[in-house]
Amino acid sequence: MKTFRLIGMAIAALMTWVSFASCSDDDDASSLVGKWEVVSITPEGEDDVLDIGTVIEFCDNGRVYISGRDEEGEEPYIDFYEISDTTLRINYNCGHGYVDDYVIGTYQCSGDIIEWTYIWHDGNESWVDTQTFTVKLKKIN
Repeated sequence: MKTFRLIGMAIAALMTWVSFASCSDDDDASSLVGKWEVVSITPEGEDDVLDIGTVIEFCDNGRVYISGRDEEGEEPYIDFYEISDTTLRINYNCGHGYVDDYVIGTYQCSGDIIEWTYIWHDGNESWVDTQTFTVKLKKIN
């Protein structure tokens, strides 16, 4: 009987650990590594890159791949991300030695859901968008 209780406790501990594996409490870059799908965005249809169903893959080397960014025959986009505390920044079009545009804002992680509120900026700071976007991402692997 003690063996069954020990096995049950081990299984419960393992399930608890697995349920918290998607996002860590310290919200460092490693908590974002993997593929995430946009499940909602406000306002919908107005962001130039993200839309419902877009898949974002954060890599442990700082690269970020966003589905639908590369059109056939075009030069591939080179995008990177940065994390600082609860701030997430995605730098777009970095292939020519500079950042073309970027989006930056605060994010909050809860299990396998990230809520991120951000604003678009020009890479050389010649403009800042006045529209604020809020996107929810769901971990898909």
